Amino acid sequence: MKKIIFFLSVLLSGFSFAQDTEFNKDNFKDNKDGLKAAKNAIEQGDKLFQQGSIFYKQALDPYLIANKFNPNNALLNYKIGKCFLNSNYKLKSIPFLEKALALNPSVDPQLHYQLGKAYHLDMQWDKS
Repeated sequence: MKKIIFFLSVLLSGFSFAQDTEFNKDNFKDNKDGLKAAKNAIEQGDKLFQQGSIFYKQALDPYLIANKFNPNNALLNYKIGKCFLNSNYKLKSIPFLEKALALNPSVDPQLHYQLGKAYHLDMQWDKS
């Protein structure tokens, strides 16, 4: 019982350090050029993403560029995960969807469904 309590406390403390970092001036005061480039990349990706799953593959490149600048944005990680899940590289979606969940479990109502779908495709039945 003590081991379970210890494990849960370590796990929960790890989630408390996860922080959803928005793409705004306050979070990136020292790198305004990088922020501008990342926001432009997100805008490009969003235009493609909003056109439907046929364009998800094309949205991946700009999203991954923005993710290199800020890997701690829940919505961006969710969108990257969803794009990978609708591509030929479905299993690459798992780390991005897991990170989105850790950063902000309510980032999108479909997050748990998408992650469950990815786990199912990876034959992680206990997690799906």
